[in-house]
Amino acid sequence: MIQHRFYAPKGGQGTTVVACAFALQQPGRTLLVDDRGDCAAALGLPEPTTGVIVPVTDRLDLLVLYDRELPATLPAEVLDSYDQYVGDYGTPTGLPDPRNIDTMVIRADYLALRRAIGIRTPDRVVLIMEPGRAWRPVDVARSLGIPESNITVVDIDPAIARAVDAGLLARRLPASLKGLAHHE
Repeated sequence: MIQHRFYAPKGGQGTTVVACAFALQQPGRTLLVDDRGDCAAALGLPEPTTGVIVPVTDRLDLLVLYDRELPATLPAEVLDSYDQYVGDYGTPTGLPDPRNIDTMVIRADYLALRRAIGIRTPDRVVLIMEPGRAWRPVDVARSLGIPESNITVVDIDPAIARAVDAGLLARRLPASLKGLAHHE
């Protein structure tokens, strides 16, 4: 099973929205694992019961787990019905094994980058670019010690906030989030 785990060096970086958008664009059957409890709200779904798999689209299901790791949580026959899973792990505090998280979501700001350096070296980065920030992808790559080609840039877009606020992210994915599934 292909696994994609998203995390951030601190709260408010956009991890939930990026993980949801990424999961929505995956080919095949995907399980979105929510470790922090915000994915249902971002996708416009009612709050699910922890440990219960909820359908989001015909190819995407949501599972809310707090501070638990797959695959130990689910029987093999359930996991075998998915092609991949995408995890929204928020900040890595409390993760059973923070080495298993691979994609960092970070805003282009000094405070987030300062915290990111001490966590671990990510395999990939989704960099949220805000107008007026001095940090660029090359700066983030150098600071984290990864190739710039491993960074996907997402510009701040009011359409993203509107889609999340209206509970429409699962039905109307903003254009600025399309293509995240190809950042590997």
